Amino acid sequence: METRIVDFGIKIDLHIHSATSASKDGSLVKEGTKQNVEVLVEKLRTNHIDMFSITDHDAFDFELYDCLKKREGIDFKKILPGVEFSVGIESGKTPDDHKEVKQVHVIAIFDDFDSGKLQQLEKLLKQNKYDVKSKQNIKANDLYSEKTFREILQKSNLNICLIAHQKQSPLSEKQKAPDAMALGREKFNELINYEYFESYEFKTENNRIFHNLFKKQTNEKYQRVRFITGSDCHVWNLYPKHDATDNTDFIPTYLKCLPSFRGLAMALTDDSRIQQNPDFFSESRNCLPNISYRENGKEHVIPLSKGINAIIGDNSKGKSMFLHAITNYDKSNSGHGTLPVAKRDGYKKYLEDHDIEILTNLIGEKLEFEFDSQGEIRAKFEGGSAFSSFIEGKKPDSTDSSIIVNSVKEAFAPLYESLRTKFYFDKKIQSIKGSIFKLDTIGAVGLSLNVSSIPSSKREEIKKLSKFLGNLKKAKNNIEDSLKYNLDNGEKDILVKMVSDLSSLIEKYEQINLERTWKNDIIDGINTGITTFLDNQKTVQNEAESKWTMYKRSVSDFANLINETVSLKEIIKPFEFKMEPVDPEYKQKRYGGLVLINRFSSNRKSYDSDYCISLLKRVFKIKSDLNKFLDIPAIDEKRLLEMIKDKDDAQTNDAVKMLETKINELIQKDFENEEAIIENGADVTKNYSAGFNAAKYFNLMSYDESHSIYIIDQPEDDISQKSIRETVVSDLKRMAKTKQIILVTHNPQFVINLDVDNVLYFHNDDKGSLSIESGALEFKNEQFDTLKCVSDNLEGGIESLKKRWKRYEKNIENDL
Repeated sequence: METRIVDFGIKIDLHIHSATSASKDGSLVKEGTKQNVEVLVEKLRTNHIDMFSITDHDAFDFELYDCLKKREGIDFKKILPGVEFSVGIESGKTPDDHKEVKQVHVIAIFDDFDSGKLQQLEKLLKQNKYDVKSKQNIKANDLYSEKTFREILQKSNLNICLIAHQKQSPLSEKQKAPDAMALGREKFNELINYEYFESYEFKTENNRIFHNLFKKQTNEKYQRVRFITGSDCHVWNLYPKHDATDNTDFIPTYLKCLPSFRGLAMALTDDSRIQQNPDFFSESRNCLPNISYRENGKEHVIPLSKGINAIIGDNSKGKSMFLHAITNYDKSNSGHGTLPVAKRDGYKKYLEDHDIEILTNLIGEKLEFEFDSQGEIRAKFEGGSAFSSFIEGKKPDSTDSSIIVNSVKEAFAPLYESLRTKFYFDKKIQSIKGSIFKLDTIGAVGLSLNVSSIPSSKREEIKKLSKFLGNLKKAKNNIEDSLKYNLDNGEKDILVKMVSDLSSLIEKYEQINLERTWKNDIIDGINTGITTFLDNQKTVQNEAESKWTMYKRSVSDFANLINETVSLKEIIKPFEFKMEPVDPEYKQKRYGGLVLINRFSSNRKSYDSDYCISLLKRVFKIKSDLNKFLDIPAIDEKRLLEMIKDKDDAQTNDAVKMLETKINELIQKDFENEEAIIENGADVTKNYSAGFNAAKYFNLMSYDESHSIYIIDQPEDDISQKSIRETVVSDLKRMAKTKQIILVTHNPQFVINLDVDNVLYFHNDDKGSLSIESGALEFKNEQFDTLKCVSDNLEGGIESLKKRWKRYEKNIENDL
């Protein structure tokens, strides 16, 4: 059965030598002859090589190639003709201000469509002699000049792929010929910039990481660096070793392509088709193997790739109808609801009129899928919401604000206490000013005894200490609960010590609390006794004695008032916030360049004393002098009430309580969770439009690791050409690693740039019946040529294809 699409990666080796390389490799390659091809074939079979090439030094042995060609499809899938050229390329300027010629080995893999041209290639190489000298051999010419090299390629009149040596890491400071980087970084970048080579070849595991790092760094600018491996085998019976002294392990390269020259060319122009393992597709069973339908009694089965399937064709050919029909006109599986009745009935009537029955049913086959019909993605965002329902499951957890909120409130607590103390002081001052002492009757001296109560200010503060003790006990209980979790020994020891330290503190302050309570009880007892004594004394005193007693009592109370007021005066000082900075740890989920965050609505990087000041500014009127407010000795309750704005909605006349209430309201508002989207470090939450959101939709979807099939109808209707080119193509490629994708499109970017795995072309045959041709981009037979179909049926298709073909070597129009 003809292979139209790729199911698994094919294993390649495009760098094997034969005895034809004897002019440079001598006796090392003496066994690589036509008579010994069974040795090579058996080694290729044992190592599961699917596609290979014999690439001798500056020569081509057509007879050997033809001998191996006869084994194609039996012992291996494909052999391609190739040559390893020794090319002298001018490097950058030297200190002597002249250009130096350096040797670079270049593997050329030729199109095999014309055996006659390949026979001429052997003669062409013999006719063209070396015309420059290498640095290693100054006596004789041993390299082709770049000019001669180009002429040979042009005269061959064959499409080619060029692969340059780069055994060492391009990041290495010491570069040696025949690696391309030996030309110097400036020249190397120049070659990359205009895609002189399709890829660069290395061999060992040691350099793979550095090659990948270089590729990642360079592709940010060029998007054109690709690496493959080659064995460079010179002794066939030791394959894949170079020779008997080779101790390295060969890393095979797998390509996602059909075994053909066109497949190779397509793979070497898209890095996503190259890797060191054969599994390019998800192993999920949630995959549709084909689309089947019956027309006029004849059943048709159209194979689908596990990767990306693009449906193309003229309008009114049933493309969208097929998507809806295979989902049974019901998108409830993806949560988007059913298709409108009128549209569903129209599709059904069309199928009935054309005697077509869709046999594929995703719902009936219980396959999970997501379906975005034409224009639906943009519609999801028309409301302007950055967080639509489709990303509910992708949002991060809520960010806990309790620790920071408590820190802020604790920073304000001393302020409220200072204000209350100051306003209490003000009231005491008013009491002093209003005190009057008058004694009308004299002579009662000695008839009575006046004893003053102990002032309330002498009582120990119990409330704050009790709250402090409560916090200690709560902390201890929480840590003890944490010990129940599965912790390592080091973490457990830390928590056990914290429990011990907290227990010591609790014991200490419980004793202090007991002593303070005892002291207060004594004071209360004494005061109760004094009150009882004075009440009893009144019953035996005459009027004069009572007045005298009251007079002395007033004088004593006044003295105590003065004493307490003076004490208050000493503790009333200007206020300064002392809050240590607390940085929020916002809950977030990263999806490539996008980060979804649950942050606080105030969105500060740090919460500290400056934040506390900012809260006061928001509570006070604009013209309020904050410095005077914080100068506690100078503020009074009336002035504070005047500074606070929007007092009408307050439910209290207590200035401090009003201030505290308004501050707490702002804190609550500031620490509400707010969902935001950050793109490459910039907050783009408020800038999103429906179209912009639609582009980011694909980015978020691409990081969804669920294995649901993704179906989309004409995504180009929802996003701009620029977004398709810059982001959406790479997003869909990433998505295809876990999902099978089926899309309808009229845009060549979603076929050529996306490098789809399968193209389904909907059209009418000569009899007017529906016909669906399909195949990978590189597929070609007598009836169907995928690339020609794309160029003929998608506007701009030929231009997109040209960007994947190097102009001076490959003529896409002729190839099509």
